[in-house]
Amino acid sequence: MAQPESTVSPRVIQRMNSAGNIIRLLRLKQWTKNLLLFAGVLFSREITVPTQALRSFMAFFSFCFLSSALYVFNDLIDRENDRRHPRKRLRPLASGAVTPGAAYRLLALLGLAGLALAFPLGGGFLAATLVYIAFVTGYSLGLKRIAIIDLMILAFGFVIRAIAGAVAVGVLISPWLLTCTLSLSLLLVTIKRRQEIICNSDQSREVLRAYPLVFLDQAITIVTAVTLMGYLLYTFSSGQSRYLMLTIPFVIYGVLRYLLLMARQEGGEEPEEILLGDGPFLINILLWVLISFVVLYFG
Repeated sequence: MAQPESTVSPRVIQRMNSAGNIIRLLRLKQWTKNLLLFAGVLFSREITVPTQALRSFMAFFSFCFLSSALYVFNDLIDRENDRRHPRKRLRPLASGAVTPGAAYRLLALLGLAGLALAFPLGGGFLAATLVYIAFVTGYSLGLKRIAIIDLMILAFGFVIRAIAGAVAVGVLISPWLLTCTLSLSLLLVTIKRRQEIICNSDQSREVLRAYPLVFLDQAITIVTAVTLMGYLLYTFSSGQSRYLMLTIPFVIYGVLRYLLLMARQEGGEEPEEILLGDGPFLINILLWVLISFVVLYFG
């Protein structure tokens, strides 16, 4: 018996493919980095206050929209180089699946949406978003080609997120927590650079040729020690419950697990893939969040 023909028209299929490419252009997996905006409200024990929780969610989505807009901007600038990359050539702009005109319109829409959410959160938060935009724009326009500077800009992007999240809800954030954020993010981006070189993923980027592996290995060792010591000092002296020290084993395990995956060359080039794809790492993160919440709010 003959099978009925599909009733989906080619135009509908084309629109579905276009929508899928637009979504890919947003890099939704990268939104996990913006969860850091909840650190201020979480560690100030105000996440159960409805107005504070609402402001944190507004801050989160503001940075999500703005970061996606900046990813679109970066892809527009790099689309010629991306076409020569074995994996990046499949990106929507590099492959031609999304036109530059459509990308510019999407960039403007995302930017306006992000700023619209930022304005009600006050001048401090708006200033943090503008600093973030300036940092990432400068990175895309050329600072990413300068060794060490490129790592520092990426790392400070996470610190800006933490500060913005605290400013959005009007709370102070521990200097030790900012130190941990800076050192941990610097560790992640240094591992990312190392794995990019090991995987020989993009030899067209001059900055990769500026990093000897021995330097990156030494940097990873130093920053790992600073990260762990910073978190220990935070739990000891932040003024929070002393039972926050119960979370130390999870932080140590998380860092060591990440380094293990790097040594196996199973990850590190895309940190968000580790966060979302490695079962033990994800379980460890969830346990850390759960225990931190219980200690802070019920300890």
